[in-house]
Amino acid sequence: MKKVLAALVFALGLGVASQASAQKLERHFIPPRLVIKHQAELQLTDKQKKEIRQAVKSAQSKTTDLQFEMQDEAAKLKAIVSKDKIDRKAALAQAKKVMSIENRIKETRLELLITTKNTLTPSQWEKVEKYRAEQKEKRRANKKARRNKF
Repeated sequence: MKKVLAALVFALGLGVASQASAQKLERHFIPPRLVIKHQAELQLTDKQKKEIRQAVKSAQSKTTDLQFEMQDEAAKLKAIVSKDKIDRKAALAQAKKVMSIENRIKETRLELLITTKNTLTPSQWEKVEKYRAEQKEKRRANKKARRNKF
């Protein structure tokens, strides 16, 4: 039973195919937190700051509400699949509800990324891409140092 539940959780989460697709798209977007962190160096205008701030607030609010909703629906799904005999139709219908909420969360995050990118000028975009590359390199170096420590 635990194997079935684990497989279901994996299927409902990000599978290998969707992770690969997300990684390919990643280079086209910059996380808003990176833009916010470097707002002075990027010389964001007040209008740009306001637009990004509003997009972040909206996304956080929507995501929080959706996460609560998803937890409720996931608990219902768990109750359905925890039985000795699983009602296939009920399990699939409930899984569809959970996946629908997950998709709405992903859409909300994508909207935020699009707004952030569209708010930046081409020269700001170039600068922030450089900051992202530096950040990735630092992470790699830290990971390597931790690995070599043991």
